[in-house]
Amino acid sequence: MAETDGLKGLLSASQVKCLESEKKAKAFKELRERDDMLVKLEDENRSLEDKLRFSDQNLIRSSKWFQDAKSQTDCFSTQRDKEIAALRHSLGTKETFYKEIEYLARKLEQENQDLLASLKELQDAKIQEVGNSSSLAKLQNKLKRAEQMHQDCPANIGAKEAEWSSKLEKLNQELNNYKSALESKETTAKELEMELENCHSVIMLLELRNEEPSVMLLVLKSELTEAQLKHKNAKAEMNLHEKERDENVSLLIRQLEMKNTALDKSLEDNNEEHRKLLLYWRELNLWNLLKNNNS
Repeated sequence: MAETDGLKGLLSASQVKCLESEKKAKAFKELRERDDMLVKLEDENRSLEDKLRFSDQNLIRSSKWFQDAKSQTDCFSTQRDKEIAALRHSLGTKETFYKEIEYLARKLEQENQDLLASLKELQDAKIQEVGNSSSLAKLQNKLKRAEQMHQDCPANIGAKEAEWSSKLEKLNQELNNYKSALESKETTAKELEMELENCHSVIMLLELRNEEPSVMLLVLKSELTEAQLKHKNAKAEMNLHEKERDENVSLLIRQLEMKNTALDKSLEDNNEEHRKLLLYWRELNLWNLLKNNNS
């Protein structure tokens, strides 16, 4: 009976060990799932790193394009400032020509007035029949000079007007060209400013996109580190359980071998006792038979 109880105890211990083995198998399965998750996280990590490198390259290209566009805009602005300065100089030259024309007009007006005054003096002198020949000669000379000046005035004025008209037309043409060029430059500058604004928007968007993968990458790295730590701990725990299981199995095998040896010896002893009892029983029956025959 004691041997049976011992065997039952061993059987119960074996069942407990089987349950522990099932738990360890389940833990091993979970460990494999963690390994698969770890591999998946590493793949996602590499994918995000590739995307981050691609975004960095796009950001570098966009920054270079932005710098080139900014340099071109600065160049256009400098050229526009130079053209505006040249235009102002031309306008100043035009104002100078206008002032010269006004000055000559005033001068001609003054000469005409002097001529009219000389004519009046001459007429007065003739009317009064002044006998002073020297005064008359002076007036006549003055009158001749005035008449010659008056005759030369239209030609001089015409030449000056033609020259000024040509210069004025040229200045107007240059002014129109400068205005057209200025409008074109302003249009180009506005387009470049719009492109710069778009570039700023793209750069901000790329920076936001870069920040998002960076945050995700940090999260994934944190999860990866945590998963690696769990994997390491689980592997160490599993190795410990494996070692304990091996030790328990070895102990159980030794105990079973000892019990089997004891059981074999007990069975052998029981068989010997049974053989002795059977022999004794036979001898007893033979003795009873002989006793009955003698009586």
